[in-house]
Amino acid sequence: EAAVAFSTLLTQFEGVPMARWRAEVGKFFRETPEGLEIVYDPRLRDAVLGDGAQPVEDMWPLFDALKGLPLCAIRGANSDLLTRETFAEMQRRRPDMIAVEVPGRGHIPYLDEPEALDALNRWLAMLR
Repeated sequence: EAAVAFSTLLTQFEGVPMARWRAEVGKFFRETPEGLEIVYDPRLRDAVLGDGAQPVEDMWPLFDALKGLPLCAIRGANSDLLTRETFAEMQRRRPDMIAVEVPGRGHIPYLDEPEALDALNRWLAMLR
């Protein structure tokens, strides 16, 4: 039931088979006699909701402080948090950054998609 709920609510993730939704649910919940129990700190939700209600500070100085470090950015093409415009600005500021967009994925791709794996492997090679 949770996998069906995830697949219904998370419409930014296209073409995800039900087996994958079940696996994802297994990462976030544990089945108990009373039902599903969250396996991460539930206060995380409160922090995100609380901070989400606040005006966003200018984060560009923090991004710009990464100058000279190997950088990889992976954006889910259907992300409703990291906009295309912001992603493009990141690339403008850091043309040396590995930047890929994963089609059919929301804000947090699974990172096992071919585009994500290729980007991560290239980034790891830069770190060596």
